[in-house]
Amino acid sequence: MWLRDSAVQYAPFLRDPGQKETVELLVKTQAFYILQDPYANSFKKQLGLAEERPGLRRGGWVATGNWEPDSLAYFLHLLCDVKRAHLFQDAAVRAAINASLSVFVTEQQHEKLSPYRYDELPRGGLGAPVAVTGMVWGAHRPSDDAQVFGYNIPVNMFIHSALHKLATHHADERVRPLMRDIARGIAQHGVVDGAYAYEVDGLGGRLTEYDDANWPSLLSTPYTGYPKLDLGVYAETRRRLLSPANRYYYKGPTFEGVGSTHTPPGHVWSLAVQARALTSDDLAEVEQQLRYLLAMRCGDGKMHESVNVDAPMRCTRPDFEWANTGLVLLLDQRYPGLCG
Repeated sequence: MWLRDSAVQYAPFLRDPGQKETVELLVKTQAFYILQDPYANSFKKQLGLAEERPGLRRGGWVATGNWEPDSLAYFLHLLCDVKRAHLFQDAAVRAAINASLSVFVTEQQHEKLSPYRYDELPRGGLGAPVAVTGMVWGAHRPSDDAQVFGYNIPVNMFIHSALHKLATHHADERVRPLMRDIARGIAQHGVVDGAYAYEVDGLGGRLTEYDDANWPSLLSTPYTGYPKLDLGVYAETRRRLLSPANRYYYKGPTFEGVGSTHTPPGHVWSLAVQARALTSDDLAEVEQQLRYLLAMRCGDGKMHESVNVDAPMRCTRPDFEWANTGLVLLLDQRYPGLCG
């Protein structure tokens, strides 16, 4: 179970009072997993061998040990969104909140304090050098790919929005300083030539005119949330990402959109098309994205990870429930009640 994917897949249940206990169970399950390893991104249904691949932090309950900071942020978002006050008194949930905040604070000082090592990263698993910026360091993107630079801007925005919610439910002296430091780091290092960078290292390295399709992405930020989002900077970022300036923007005869280094060239992600529609104020643009999604069903009527713009019957991951959920969230936003 991926922390991120499961949180998104249960999101439609939040509007159904009859499903509150189901979502509450997911929160407690995620809390249990986080306490096994707060750096891990996915977990097993059953306890496995203690050290299956120790250099990649896999074993025990951990399926994959990629440090993707948005995973903990998704847990915090889900916890706050379910609106069950008694969950904040649950011992395991409180311990998982504490573990999440502790890791965030530690990874603000990655070079000095971090215990995280992953064999596929440079410098003996520590990752490429970074300066202290106030942001939270990460090893992997929401796509599971390794980051090029240590501070992912949309992920840090998503962490900030999770902390913003948490501050209204849970008293902890670390929350507001984290929010302040992250926002300051984004403002000082995350804006390059009038647009948001995707990743930076605080040392001058930055990845611009790029976005990964998985949420949180730069494109999805008005939907996934960031209270301090500069709308002018976002508009310029959006313009560049949805143009040939982004080398991973693909256009075919029936649809176009943002792809990813995680999938083959020429493949557009359903999640990116959904994010464009979810964050648009232009009804014509929204309707166009819905037509694109109809063209991206790859012959089986479902959403998929990505679809080739020149061969729409060629797709990756035919069973990708996160993208199916994204479509439900989009339809529910634009046409309330349509999905029940």
